[in-house]
Amino acid sequence: MTAPEFETRSVICPGCGASSRVGDFCEKCGFPLTTHAATDPLLAIRTEGYAAHQAVTRPAKFLVVIGMWLWIGPVFLLSLGGLVFGPFLLARGALGFDLEEFMTGLVMIVVSLLFLSFSGPLVIRPTVNYLRARRQREATPPSRAPGGGGSAQAAGNQTTSDECRCLSCGKVLSAGESRCLECGWSYSERSE
Repeated sequence: MTAPEFETRSVICPGCGASSRVGDFCEKCGFPLTTHAATDPLLAIRTEGYAAHQAVTRPAKFLVVIGMWLWIGPVFLLSLGGLVFGPFLLARGALGFDLEEFMTGLVMIVVSLLFLSFSGPLVIRPTVNYLRARRQREATPPSRAPGGGGSAQAAGNQTTSDECRCLSCGKVLSAGESRCLECGWSYSERSE
């Protein structure tokens, strides 16, 4: 295979369904396409960023919520502890005229707020997304007919055998549709 022929090859991204040139990441959504993207130290940063983005923006599964709490939860909890203990040191330093203790409390508050600004959304949003999706599943009546029947269409979050979901927004596409009416995403490789 020649170099120009290799560069023009494309793959279908499993994350968004778009056609992308052969590479480590999808050009459209950033989905890691190769194992090299996860093993290379610099590319692993982008891969982990993609995973965190997906965990925060999509309805989370219970395993994702547990993973985010194990990954980012300790930073979140230590930051909350810093916000509780920092004002105590700040007040104690101010009342006792101890500049070192006052500055320690002030730095602890600032650092805790900084860490909470990134760790808070990374653990709270997947948890809220999971609880919201779980509540919707519990509120949806179960299907009585085998295979889903008509109640799956009414429920809006289940699909029958002749339906599929849009990979971009998650809406149900009817049989034969290749373009989502909600967001415009298409299963076809070429843009229309």
